Order: sequence, then structure tokens, then C-alpha cells
Amino acid sequence: MIVAPLLVYRYGEKRLWGNFQFAQLPAPNDKISITDYRGRVQNLQIMFINHEPLLEGVDGDPEKEVAWVHAQWTDEFY
Repeated sequence: MIVAPLLVYRYGEKRLWGNFQFAQLPAPNDKISITDYRGRVQNLQIMFINHEPLLEGVDGDPEKEVAWVHAQWTDEFY
């Protein structure tokens, strides 16, 4: 599993919705659904993935995020 922070763009604002586990990182224009803390399903469209490259020869920190998922909110249902 890949853990990545999810940044959601909604109503002109960008908010961090937390870290989510992905079997693989989504691609731009993929549509995903997540369940929020209230139990509502939020539908999102992936805008882009921002990767943070690591310097060659430097061991990566497993606790540090190396990819950020940016998504546009589309709608929700209960």
C-alpha cells in the first residue's frame, strides 16, 4: 500500500483531507470515491500527483511522504 496525503480543491479552496492508502497511485483524470469522517461518500477527480524526488545515494525516510495526490471535489452522497 502507498500512503499519500490527499489535497482536495473545493469551492476555490485547497484543503488537506489527510493521509490515504492506495493500492497504486491514481493517474490524472481518474475518478475515486472516499468515505469521509462523517460516513459520507465523496467523489473526486484526480488532477495531478506531485512527486518529491530523492537525491541519488541518499536513503529515503519511510515516514516521509514522497507523493501528494491533488484532486477536485465533484460531489457527495450519503
